[in-house]
Formats: sequence, structure tokens, C-alpha cells
Amino acid sequence: MSPKKMYVFLGGGADVPLNYRVKTFTVRNEKTKYNEWFSNATPLIMPYVFAGLALNHGFTIKAQYYPNNYLNPDYIYKGAKVNAGYDVQLILFSLGFYMNYSRHHDMVKKHVTEMNTM
Repeated sequence: MSPKKMYVFLGGGADVPLNYRVKTFTVRNEKTKYNEWFSNATPLIMPYVFAGLALNHGFTIKAQYYPNNYLNPDYIYKGAKVNAGYDVQLILFSLGFYMNYSRHHDMVKKHVTEMNTM
């Protein structure tokens, strides 16, 4: 897509959460942490939808929404269902910008050519 034109984009996909990490503050300056790789605390596959706007000078704004519950309510940690009663949907906002690498590549190629002809 051309970075000089404005357009809207829509889509969807699926993510796979690899590492689940929890940090708990029990007292103001004391915390406990744990993490699990490929944890059962979250679903194995998390589908999402996204919508965005690309502006004239290569800037993009995007919102990504995960409609399913992020937490597994049946997950058991140390004998307790720690996620029971929680219904968590995620939304992600992002900003981006277009970087023209071809112009930089052409400048480097020109410089290398000049160095080789000396």
C-alpha cells in the first residue's frame, strides 16, 4: 500500500500465548511472581479482530480486540481456582509509522559503488 494515501484496514487472526506471568503485591513493597510456559491459565488459541486507519504520511492507528475470555476460569493454582469469576476481554491500541528502507538501500549502494571506483 502506498504511504501517501489514506485507507482503512480490517482483519482478524489468532494468537497463541506462550508465557503466562503473574506478579502479586501482598504488602506495599513485597511482591510474589511466577510464570508458566504454555500455561493452562489462558486458552491455547486466542482469536482477535482488528481495525485501523493509515494516514497520508505513513502513520497508522490500529485497535485489536480479543472477544473471548483471556483467563481460564477452571485453572487451578496451588489447589485453588484463582481465575474463577473473572471475565477478561483484551483490547490493544497501537501506533505505527512507515519507514522507507529502499531509499536508504539506494544510498548505501551508491556509496559502495563510489568506494569501489576509487
